[in-house]
Amino acid sequence: RTGWSVDAWLNIGPFDLIGEYLEEYVNGRTVNGVPPGFANFTTSGFQITSGFFLIPKKFQIAVQWQELNPGQKGNDGIYSITGGLNYYIHGDDLKLMVNYIHTWSDFRQANPEFGQDQFNEVIGRVQVMF
Repeated sequence: RTGWSVDAWLNIGPFDLIGEYLEEYVNGRTVNGVPPGFANFTTSGFQITSGFFLIPKKFQIAVQWQELNPGQKGNDGIYSITGGLNYYIHGDDLKLMVNYIHTWSDFRQANPEFGQDQFNEVIGRVQVMF
């Protein structure tokens, strides 16, 4: 297994822009004469996040686009768009986050027996760093 990633962050006043790309090469290996039970594959994906502080250092709105290609089957990509609100209680050390996420799944569209190919989530999180 070999992987790499790159990310960048731009901060201008109340505006943040973050981007990340990753790629991983997974190669099966023979162990004790037993060949791997899967073919080699490459996984890749990226995310772009933009945020804007409505109240400086306290209340932020954010949007994120994500794409992941697991690379294990044709048409197995997954895509998500997220809208969120972040409330900073004590900087990044303590904050509350609420996100709405809409996801599209190529794999589920091609294989409807695994469930709906589009779905929605609302997620609340607390971040504590020490």
